[in-house]
Amino acid sequence: MNDRPDKVPADENIAPSPSLQSLRIDFYRKFLKRHEGRRHSSWMFNMMARRKYYAPLAQASIVLCRESLKAEGMTEQKFLNLLELLEYKASQWTDFKTGKRLPREACVCYMTANILDEKMAFFLHFEEMSRQVKDLGMGCDSLDNSKAVSSVTRRYKSCLEKSSIRDYVKLDVDTKDPICLSQLSSTLHENGIEVAFTVETRGGAHVLIPCGQDLKHLYELEKRVTTELGKQGTWLTIESPKSSPRLAVPGMYQSEFLPQLTVAEFNWRKVAHDSKEQ
Repeated sequence: MNDRPDKVPADENIAPSPSLQSLRIDFYRKFLKRHEGRRHSSWMFNMMARRKYYAPLAQASIVLCRESLKAEGMTEQKFLNLLELLEYKASQWTDFKTGKRLPREACVCYMTANILDEKMAFFLHFEEMSRQVKDLGMGCDSLDNSKAVSSVTRRYKSCLEKSSIRDYVKLDVDTKDPICLSQLSSTLHENGIEVAFTVETRGGAHVLIPCGQDLKHLYELEKRVTTELGKQGTWLTIESPKSSPRLAVPGMYQSEFLPQLTVAEFNWRKVAHDSKEQ
């Protein structure tokens, strides 16, 4: 069984490099800090392993660990500590197919793009548990059943992830091709679509667009691209807040690539140029 501690052991030296730390701090101050003290609100962070990054992986993807970060009482240091804990937990996993510890390049860290409503999650969780309490073995004689309690915790986290406050629509841009990026950039500019945040990812970008804007032309572009290339080949996917979209966490490795935050406008030309150089 994989060990999943609640904190990084004191004798483990996993301090991030100054460059990683600065990316994480920059992300916190620009994206998360404004929510400090917000009551009944959280984000969920998932550390995952993906066969896309590491071919020997036993499954297509594995959720290695999940941790929530409450906005009330949140500080920059608590955020940094959480990321270090996620890294440590992931480093302790053993792949049952190979019997070996997972390398860093197998992993990626995602967080919910929208802040989550804990009250909404509580009522959703209550409804689910009311329907499934017998299956969980939570009768009067088994309240100390560790498996049942663990299952309850997992189910609550799942409910929390479904309880997005609808701040942003996410664009999953899965390309760095200059022609495709030009199409997207033109659609955004010509229709006055505001971009709030962008994270450059291994294969493209995660773009957050404030809700409440007219995205008709953006959906038309998505449909055109999907029709031309098929669902497997499309490079643009629009994810509504209802689908609980996830954001690659800046300063946390996505395989061997290091995602970085860009406030508002994505530097499409630079990304396209860098892609040509590779």
